[in-house]
Amino acid sequence: MEHYHFKWDMGNLTHNGNGHAIVTNRLIADNQTVNIEHELRPMLHVFTGFKNIHFIPTEHDDTTGHVDGMVRFIDEKVLVVGSYARGVENHNLMDMVAENLKQDLGSEFTVLRLGNGTPEDYESEGVGSAYGNHMNFLRINDTILFPYYSDEISKEPMNGFVSDLKHNNMNINVIPVDMPEIKDLARLGGVLNCISWQVF
Repeated sequence: MEHYHFKWDMGNLTHNGNGHAIVTNRLIADNQTVNIEHELRPMLHVFTGFKNIHFIPTEHDDTTGHVDGMVRFIDEKVLVVGSYARGVENHNLMDMVAENLKQDLGSEFTVLRLGNGTPEDYESEGVGSAYGNHMNFLRINDTILFPYYSDEISKEPMNGFVSDLKHNNMNINVIPVDMPEIKDLARLGGVLNCISWQVF
């Protein structure tokens, strides 16, 4: 029996519970000695049941390579992809990611966009600040705990997100987590999903 070893940080995974998984290309970069098509993909299929693994690029200057601040499945057929205002470095990248995933997943999937604030130029232990990131929300059953930084940063994105959920008949409550500690937490490089463990 052959044995393969590979490195995979679980912050670099979102899946829909029915065969589709999305990871960043950090999984490839961290496993250059493992053949992706003939070793890694088959292993992931056998041990996780993922039939389709979609690779996306990491955000520029993101040392973690995590996907959970970029894209998240919130339903078997609904994916949320982050976005940035024009002029922000990763604006074009996230638009490209959203468009590519729409094509890869197919017309039966809905792709929603969720705005993030302008990233903060701050690092803690070599990890960039996640201040302003709304994608790193915490999903608990039919509730999303939404990182809320201030009215200026978070009010419009949250209201738009709530409206999109209602428009797509998703019975999900969005609760803003508006407390001073959110900024402190985000400045360590992650927000609510990063301090949790999600189990389907």
